[in-house]
Amino acid sequence: MPSQKRKAEHRSSSDQPFKKYRSENGTPSTGAHSQGKPPLPPISPQYEKAVFTHSSLAVQDPDNKEHVNYERLEFLGDAHLELMASEVIFNRYTSSTPGKMSAVREELVKNDTICKFARQYGLDKRLKIAIGNVQPRDWVKIHGDLFEAYICAIVLSDENPHKGYDTAKKWVTALWEPILDKLGMTMVTNVKSKEELGKILLVPGIKLSYIDEKDPLPLREKGLTKYFIGVYLTGWGHENQRLGSGEAESKNAAGQEAARKALKNPLLEGIKAKRAAYLEQREKEKAVKAKEESEAANVGGNSQDLSVKS
Repeated sequence: MPSQKRKAEHRSSSDQPFKKYRSENGTPSTGAHSQGKPPLPPISPQYEKAVFTHSSLAVQDPDNKEHVNYERLEFLGDAHLELMASEVIFNRYTSSTPGKMSAVREELVKNDTICKFARQYGLDKRLKIAIGNVQPRDWVKIHGDLFEAYICAIVLSDENPHKGYDTAKKWVTALWEPILDKLGMTMVTNVKSKEELGKILLVPGIKLSYIDEKDPLPLREKGLTKYFIGVYLTGWGHENQRLGSGEAESKNAAGQEAARKALKNPLLEGIKAKRAAYLEQREKEKAVKAKEESEAANVGGNSQDLSVKS
């Protein structure tokens, strides 16, 4: 996903009902409001072939002389999706820093997230592709791209693209809502757990290590991988002491979770006292050294004055 900044454009909300387009096979493409999911917005038939055609098939299909595929729609849909996420986060987290908002946005628009949305609505089942041996991780990217192409198609399917944008944004915001609720308690406040832990524990000679505690676990049914990270301390009287562990579908997130749990470890109270004593002693030593250097400089200056006078 590109992370370049994009200027947010104000768009008014639209309450217009979805147009009832039909797919090429004649079935409605509105999607059912099943299992608590918001209904799938329809797209115009003119975009269906492109949305659901992978570039590998486009070049082999004799009926597809123009090699129509989803890549151009995915390019614009990616930009729309990132702007939508930026607007939602900006308006929801009014006091968050740009760094925290960027971290939340990454969670919303990353392939691991949006490929799940594509699969929830069966968009992946409608994709035509000519690649035979596809690895689970590659499917995550392909289905994420498919979702971005569908977002673009929603926008373009309305005669007024601004209304199409509003429709797509309303839909994807509803999909993001559970994630935003979770991130509102954890991600926004703990995106810098590693940094906070380092500030509490680290001084020269003290080491924090983030280590894989288990082999990564492929989640084949999801096409994802779960990571298990532990954070270990060497120093302050401890040798390779485990402070916390975390698991998540990315190494960085698992490390942040391990640091978040470490911040609640009772051992930290004793270590904080040791660190405070260490810093106090170091400040005293600095003061003594500065005083000695100042006195030495004064003595040297006096000696030079006597030499000049003699």
